[in-house]
Amino acid sequence: MMASSTALLRSLEKIVTPSYLATDPANKRLYSRDMMARGLLLWRAGKGENQPDSVVWPASATEVSEIVKLAGASGTPIVPFGGGSGVSGGAVPVKGGIVVDLKRLNHLLAVDTENNLCLAESGILGEHLERGLNERGYSLGHFPASIGISTLGGFIACRSAGQFSSKYGKIEDMVCGLEVVLADGQIITTGGEGRAPGRAERVSTAGRNPRQDPSRLLDLPPSSDLTPLFLGAEGTLGIVTKALLKIHPLPEIALYRGFRFKNVASALEGMRGLMQMGLRPSVLRLYDPLDSLLLKWGYDSEGKNRGVLKETLSRIISTLEGGLKKKGISQILKHPALFQKFLSLIPEQVLLITGFEGERGIAEKEEKKALPLLKRSGGVDLGRRPGEHWRKHRYSVSFKQIGIFQDGAFADTIEVAATWDRLLPLYESVREALGEKVLVLAHFSHAYHDGASIYFTIVGAAGREEEVALYDEVWDRAMKTTLAQGGTISHHHGIGLLKAKYMEEELGSLMNLFRKIKKKLDPQGILNPGKLGLG
Repeated sequence: MMASSTALLRSLEKIVTPSYLATDPANKRLYSRDMMARGLLLWRAGKGENQPDSVVWPASATEVSEIVKLAGASGTPIVPFGGGSGVSGGAVPVKGGIVVDLKRLNHLLAVDTENNLCLAESGILGEHLERGLNERGYSLGHFPASIGISTLGGFIACRSAGQFSSKYGKIEDMVCGLEVVLADGQIITTGGEGRAPGRAERVSTAGRNPRQDPSRLLDLPPSSDLTPLFLGAEGTLGIVTKALLKIHPLPEIALYRGFRFKNVASALEGMRGLMQMGLRPSVLRLYDPLDSLLLKWGYDSEGKNRGVLKETLSRIISTLEGGLKKKGISQILKHPALFQKFLSLIPEQVLLITGFEGERGIAEKEEKKALPLLKRSGGVDLGRRPGEHWRKHRYSVSFKQIGIFQDGAFADTIEVAATWDRLLPLYESVREALGEKVLVLAHFSHAYHDGASIYFTIVGAAGREEEVALYDEVWDRAMKTTLAQGGTISHHHGIGLLKAKYMEEELGSLMNLFRKIKKKLDPQGILNPGKLGLG
């Protein structure tokens, strides 16, 4: 690749200084993948890596622009990089080139307390952005499980959802405008008509100066807002360097509790009724029978955990034939059909976590309204203990999967979504399609007026040579089943490489329009090639 040429490297050094340019083997390997489980399996199998030719750390949109211009002049691929926490391969440099790590663009630039807006650079970590807002009495309301290791730019790139999306929306509901570097190095701003909060410079030029109006890039009517175009585009259309965001006053009160339901169907009916009643819970999170137990939430009617998890798993494992329990988790998971058979020993009960937050009087009234509705659907109120337990440990599970890999197995998550009428059939169909290959558990979250997301967790094992093939088969089954059931293949993890080949069926004729937009904005195809089914 041209990115390794001496002339190009010297030019990059002039932009970012030698301290912020790397071509050494360690950095090239570190930036060869993100957190996609398939990448880890390939690495474990000793198979090829997609290493970049160089890594740069720019400190401004101007530096990003100059880097992109250099890349364009030589036809060198550019891969934007945030926290590297993505699980779909969206930051993998499949054609080498330059990885542009944006974490030096890490400032909360301004907070507008009159209009409840903030302006921040895209490389800021979600946790740092939230803390900065909290210090001023505000919150973004965006709490993905990866908040401590993921960036604002990453949120925007994959249209991420936080745990409180039922109340505050997904990231696309929070973004009011963007600063974006295009493939030719041009810096544009999108959305709104205003100014940067508390600052003199504009956030958007749309409608102000026809020569600078970004809508003209695609021959659209003047002042057309291009912000949605870059949300979820994973850096294939431009590199986001700043975002103007809606913010909210910190909640005065937060109320959490748990409910036990006899099965998934009755709990989903309660969730649907609550959302369509017009209530705005911060959290509605339903765990299926296995997930309820594995997360140690086998609560009794008093909200106390009676050790149901330990007893149930002990019964299951002790019943497994061939002395599998002496051989570790990877050996047990090589017999998923047998394991699934004994999962029938688990009580058909599920746990629903609810949360309401905001101004005290409003949050209390909303929770009071929700209680009888959930009880009519069969819910048993377990009190506050399960809800508070969830709140305390809500980030923990994401950091426990590494133990499964260390045991020789693998784990991954598959987040899909559907309207309420299709949600239960989708859940049942995916479980059936995957159950003979891997252990499958799920929770339902990100509930809205018209539907919700299902977050499947899969755990499997195979020989070192076979595990990538097993992983690919499981994902293929999951995606095809989801599409056949009328669901969408991604709710908040993005597409990247992992789901790219299913984009044609997901979008239909709109995929051709997407390709035309890509060709218009990035005629050389240098921006994050290979992602989103763009070839």
